[in-house]
Amino acid sequence: MKKLLPFVLILLVGCSVDNPTQHMSTEAQYDEATGLTLHPSDNMWVSFPEMVAAYLETEACMGMTAPAPEVYFKSFDDYFNGGIGAVWGFHTKGTIYVNTDLGEPEYEAYGFYRNKETDLAVLKHEYIHSILYYNTGDGDSSHSSEMYELCGLGVSINN
Repeated sequence: MKKLLPFVLILLVGCSVDNPTQHMSTEAQYDEATGLTLHPSDNMWVSFPEMVAAYLETEACMGMTAPAPEVYFKSFDDYFNGGIGAVWGFHTKGTIYVNTDLGEPEYEAYGFYRNKETDLAVLKHEYIHSILYYNTGDGDSSHSSEMYELCGLGVSINN
């Protein structure tokens, strides 16, 4: 039995580490080139390097540069006392929050299932808000900029 326990523990740890779909960050991560910061988060469908790559793609698409935002993946029910509803994410003055309450991949919200593609779509959309805010002083909460259609509509135009 003593010899079996380490083997079982290795299998359990290996399964959680090798999961290619859900990521977790227990410490803040920072990218020196962009300034992008990911605060401790879990239930993410994209890795930190993918977040950085998406930010660089969004800047290139927009033809604008800006200091990268801070990103949090949070339960909006827990973190915001349920006060902002079932939105996919939002931007506020250099900080992006991505909603983890939209659940597991089988959970449907607004006709979409949360997965790697929806997390990337949310990030790109919120990156546009952040880049516009830095360059114009207005994050364009009305979504009137053509940049959304060109570079990141998001999961739903109502986010």
